[in-house]
Amino acid sequence: MKKPRKVMLIDDDSIDNFVNRKMILHYNFAETVEEFQSPIKALEHLRMLDSSAEKRELLPHVILLDMNMPVMNGAEFLQQYEFLSSHLKDWCKLVVLSGAINVGEAYGTERNKHIVDIMQKPLIKMNLDYLENILSKSVSRGLFSLAR
Repeated sequence: MKKPRKVMLIDDDSIDNFVNRKMILHYNFAETVEEFQSPIKALEHLRMLDSSAEKRELLPHVILLDMNMPVMNGAEFLQQYEFLSSHLKDWCKLVVLSGAINVGEAYGTERNKHIVDIMQKPLIKMNLDYLENILSKSVSRGLFSLAR
């Protein structure tokens, strides 16, 4: 996989989104970054893009998902994500971003086949380099790297 062209950030914290977007763009990890403070709105957007072949080219290559959010948390997002098309789930690579140390245990993310890695917030260059390496190797799961 070439460098991801598009990243979707899903985090209710606007400051975390700002910092992560700056890191992604500064280190040329992606060409564009979409931010959603609501996982519900992010799911609606993904469904809309997946609804027609013409819009599918606009799907993000990587989704960076926070787990601790109000109204719908990351675990609930993952439950709804299961109902999206197989095309979308094959195209979009999910990465959990969290401030929690044992995020996999806390939310059961270690058992989710769509998650390619779990990283601590905020993103740093080492996280992005590591993630780029995972994605370039046809997504061999690097779970719990918590690259720092």
